[in-house]
Parts: sequence; C-alpha cells; structure tokens
Amino acid sequence: MFHYFRYGADAGPNTEAIPPNQTPVRALPASWYTSKDMYNFERRAIFSKRWLFLTHKSRLAETGDWLRYSIAGFDIILTRDRTGTINAFHNVCRHRAYPVVEQEKQGKAKILACRYHGWSYGLNGKLAKAPGYADLEFNKEQNGLLRIHVKLDVNGFIWINMDAKVFHCSLPNHHPTP
Repeated sequence: MFHYFRYGADAGPNTEAIPPNQTPVRALPASWYTSKDMYNFERRAIFSKRWLFLTHKSRLAETGDWLRYSIAGFDIILTRDRTGTINAFHNVCRHRAYPVVEQEKQGKAKILACRYHGWSYGLNGKLAKAPGYADLEFNKEQNGLLRIHVKLDVNGFIWINMDAKVFHCSLPNHHPTP
C-alpha cells in the first residue's frame, strides 16, 4: 500500500519534487485565519464599502416600523419616519454606546430610546432628549444616531452602504418586475 503513496523502499525517485533552487509557494500566515485584527480589517473592507441588500420596503409599511439586523458584527436598525422616509442607523446610543433598540428582529415605536441614561431619538435619528445636558452648551444636531446610507431601487428593495464618506450612489442595475 505504501508504494501507492510513494512511500517506502520501492517508491522510486520523486520526479515531482520542487527543485532545490526554487522556493515553494506558501499560503497566507496561519494567524491571518484566526486573528481578530485581520477579521476586523476584512469586515470593514468587505461589508462597510459595498451596497448590501437588506429587505423590501413593504416590511416597513407604517410610520414607526423598525427592523433590526446584525451584519458581520454591525448592529443595524431600519426605520420608517413620520415623513415616510426609510432610514438606517447603527444601533448605538451616542452617549454611552448602549443599543437604542434591544428587541430582536422587528417592531413599532414612536421614538427610539436608550434605557441606559434616557437619551431618545426621533425615527429620523435626530437626538430628541438628552437628560442632564439641557443646561450645558450642547449641540443636539451633532449627536444624532450614526446614519447609514440607504437607497431604494426601482423594485422597492432596500440597500445600505456603511461607508461614512459621502459618495455617488451606484447600485447594481435592477429592472422593474412585470
């Protein structure tokens, strides 16, 4: 049996061996497959720089409807605000980074509130109330939820892009269904 795998005395010369003057091809370092830093690098490079399909607008039919997603470790919420606009945000309070939506999957709300210190946000992501900060020089406009780019295609599908830069939208081409 060993001769089948070219082991043992009767294996004969190994004609497929790499010549001594040639370096063998190496794989990526093993740490790249298990490193937390490499995972975070790839997560940012892949998931935060591309348009990602999430759902259809029919799942956010009424004002106050929200959906919660976890994509590559990013906690995301979609909302339909009072003007009918669909918004996406990182599910993180700007005060102490506590989630503003704790329930799983979907629900309905009039306001998004962090129960850690009571900061609350409108469905459009703007900071509505910050207890303890009323008497301080504090700009509410700069402390809303962290916005994620949202686009609806012609078929009503919702796409997000987590890249913080302002850029021109280039969604994949989609055609209306008959």
